[in-house]
Amino acid sequence: MKEKTATFNEIQDLLSEGKKVEVKTKNGEYTNVSDFIEKGVKPTYRIVLENGNSVKASEDHLFFTNAGWMMTEDLVVGETKVYCDDEEYSVVEECSYIGDQDIYDITVDHPESCYFAHGMLHHNSGKSLIANHALADCQQQGGVSVLIDTEHAADFDFMETIGLDPEGDFLYIPENRLEKIFEMIETVIEKVKEKDEDRPITVVVDSIAGSVTDNEREGKYGKEGYNTDKAIVLSQAMRKINGLISRENVLLIFTNQVRTDPSVMYGNPMVTPGGKAVKFHSSVRIRLRKSKKIKESGEIVGAKIRPVIDKNRLAPPHRDCNFDLYYNSGIADYGSWWEVLKDNDVIEHHSQGWYKIRKEDDSGYLQKSDLNDGGKDEMFKTQEGRFSKRLHNDDSFRERMYNRLVDAVTHEYEDGWVDRSNAEYVDEGDEEEAEEEESS
Repeated sequence: MKEKTATFNEIQDLLSEGKKVEVKTKNGEYTNVSDFIEKGVKPTYRIVLENGNSVKASEDHLFFTNAGWMMTEDLVVGETKVYCDDEEYSVVEECSYIGDQDIYDITVDHPESCYFAHGMLHHNSGKSLIANHALADCQQQGGVSVLIDTEHAADFDFMETIGLDPEGDFLYIPENRLEKIFEMIETVIEKVKEKDEDRPITVVVDSIAGSVTDNEREGKYGKEGYNTDKAIVLSQAMRKINGLISRENVLLIFTNQVRTDPSVMYGNPMVTPGGKAVKFHSSVRIRLRKSKKIKESGEIVGAKIRPVIDKNRLAPPHRDCNFDLYYNSGIADYGSWWEVLKDNDVIEHHSQGWYKIRKEDDSGYLQKSDLNDGGKDEMFKTQEGRFSKRLHNDDSFRERMYNRLVDAVTHEYEDGWVDRSNAEYVDEGDEEEAEEEESS
């Protein structure tokens, strides 16, 4: 095959002409380019490697490194090594912010959704981790999991790592036309409910930003009317589909990108594509923020994530939590249990790294006899690592701790008069601005 260097704009032109374009991927093979994506204006970085390769990428773009898949903002200059098309790793010499710029990407038909560009191995998915965990949980509870992939960027190896069985009750649909997506959602729900009306279903649409309307797909590459067209289709479709899923045991998850609107001079400039229909009809809206990086043996291996509840019809909104996310294994669930139980005084410090756990009725602390540990009437003491290991290996202990976790964080309604003397008024947006100033 004769190789030719092409820019993203040239690839876009070739695809618009109906020509087949292939790019180099792992093991010296080539994979078909299935779509061209305009991601809009995003914070942009210049990445330069020791071998001279360089590229511009958004802060959440994924590169394959000596520590696995890593986002641009997690690359460590002088330490992180990026895998290149010469089958060698090269050290990152520069990773510098160069302003907000137009970002473009492509989707490929490779099973791992990876390709070489500018000599580096890229991946075009990175915001779907929590959605994939939801699919895995649904499948493990005997339900049917459906992934509608608008960007053709599913990573099946990683799905298996977090517990999703691609060969089980899992349906993968690579489709980016909005009208077709909602037809498929309706069809899948009806087919599953015909066989078992109580069976849970989780449908993930990843993502709204990567979807197109029929008019957009058939039209030219201009900008007139496309945003409005997508918003209209979503508004009509959500009115219909919302009535269907509200009567069934169905969880419908949409992922979306956050983009900067340069026309906003005051207030929050971050917007999401596709209008306001999904925001309006959703029961829960979650915005993910990254608070810290996780480092092991000198390598960035993950991040501490803080999801913020923007909207909640099931409980009070504007709450948040923290959990650890590892790039090679997903969410460290039990680690977050430890933090929540400590914050709610279920787990209390004892001495020199050891902790004690309160009984369910708060009459004292758990004894070894309570946990069938030799029948001794001695206080049960644990450390963070031992606690996580026991949660993993002891079903009875995990169930007890899970019930304590639920009791600690579940919202309860208060009847009658409540003392609100400690409450205060906060202007809309003040809390977020204060947080950004603190982080900077």
